[in-house]
Amino acid sequence: RLRVRPCSSLHEYGFPGPAETHQSLDDYFSSPHHARAVLFENDFGEVHRALRGSYFAPRLLEKVHSSPIFSAARKHTGIGFHHHNESWLAQLTGRKAWLLLPPGTPRPAVLPPWWYLREEERPSDLLVCVLEPG
Repeated sequence: RLRVRPCSSLHEYGFPGPAETHQSLDDYFSSPHHARAVLFENDFGEVHRALRGSYFAPRLLEKVHSSPIFSAARKHTGIGFHHHNESWLAQLTGRKAWLLLPPGTPRPAVLPPWWYLREEERPSDLLVCVLEPG
């Protein structure tokens, strides 16, 4: 069972806020109850032990290592602006929008991240990159 975290707390804190509940992957994607929440595990819990051995880091990225994070989300969910050290992401399916700002830029207003996809809400120095399936 994975931690379900409301998107609103992820926007507010800029890091994984408090877990609302725990759910299985199947329950999360089949139930409309948590339509505005994401599954987000940022510690070495059961999910990481279960996945260990089922994936590998590409050779180019083998030396980029930090604490693993597992996340899964529905359409129109997201995490607010936050900072990463050097990292990489494996995207299995769906679309992912990256909203990038230059280092040292103050965090923008706390808005749902998808609002920044609209040009009128976008800070002038915001770079938007959308990864598509395939």
